[in-house]
Amino acid sequence: MGQSAGFDNQNLQPANDPTEKLCDQVAAEFLVPAESLMRIWNEKASIDYAKRYFKVSPIVIARRALDLGLITKVDFFEFYNAYMQGIQNKKDNQGGGGDFYATARKRISVSFASYVNQAVKQNKLLYRDAYKITGLRGETFQTFVTQHLH
Repeated sequence: MGQSAGFDNQNLQPANDPTEKLCDQVAAEFLVPAESLMRIWNEKASIDYAKRYFKVSPIVIARRALDLGLITKVDFFEFYNAYMQGIQNKKDNQGGGGDFYATARKRISVSFASYVNQAVKQNKLLYRDAYKITGLRGETFQTFVTQHLH
C-alpha cells in the first residue's frame, strides 16, 4: 500500500491505523483462512491441532481464534502468558553448550595427541603439521596438550 504502519507489541493489539488493520486482516486470512480454521476447530478445538494443520506458531492460531470469537480474551491471554513462560523456562534451563576440550579428547585419542606432542617437542614434526592432523590451532593446541591430556 506504500505506507508505513505499526503494531502495539506491548499489548498485542493493532495500532489505531486503518492501513495496519487492513494489513493485519490480509495477513491473518492468508496464513489462517477463517473458513478453514472454523472447520478445523469444529473437528478439534485445539491450538496445538490447528498449528500443525496450518504450520504456523501457536500464538498465530490463538490470536486468530480470538479474532474469530473461538476463544475469549481471557483464554487468549492465559494461553499467551503460559506460552511465553514456557519459552522463558526453556531458555533458563538450556546449558551453555558443550566443553570444547572434552569433545576434543573424544575426537582425538589421548595417546595419539601425546604422540603428536612428543614429536613436536623432539622436532620430528612441525607445529603446522601437528595443527593439521589434530585439527587444533595455535594456543588451542598448546592448551589442549598442556592442560587436557592427563
